[in-house]
Amino acid sequence: MSSTNLSTKLETLLPHLFNPQIIPGESYLRFQLTSEISGVISMEKVKETIVIPSSQITPIPNMKASFIGLINAHQSVFSVFDVAHLLNLSVSYSSSQLLHLIIVRLPFKDNSTEALLGLSVQQILGLTRLSQDSLENLTKDVPQELLPVTSGYFVDNHQSIFSFDLDKILSACF
Repeated sequence: MSSTNLSTKLETLLPHLFNPQIIPGESYLRFQLTSEISGVISMEKVKETIVIPSSQITPIPNMKASFIGLINAHQSVFSVFDVAHLLNLSVSYSSSQLLHLIIVRLPFKDNSTEALLGLSVQQILGLTRLSQDSLENLTKDVPQELLPVTSGYFVDNHQSIFSFDLDKILSACF
């Protein structure tokens, strides 16, 4: 079988690989914050997501309640915060569970290097693309705890998905 014949067959069987479509919108990471609240954050500063046992976190005494502890990963030690607890929504951390972490990059002012920060959420739901044009303004029906850290919400299958502002969350951490 010739390579031309093989590539023709592949193109016939898998046309989406040879003619990729550009999906409109910006890339967001979607997550479940609590059983009632879904959210997204821009992928701009997200390094990765991981699921780890809570035993890999070193707790530090006498810190704010939303601070879970320190983790050693990517050749650095960085802090991990529980986002739901940070917003006074619920306590999602217990010592016997897996933690779903969003690892974000925090560039230093001179942009020469960056620090990392872990944000614990109930569950990572994956990547999605959303258009800023479909971002709705916050209404009075939004939980008060979300107002300082959200910039609006998207509607997907009749469910509100809150757009979290990472910079505002980081300000709340420190």
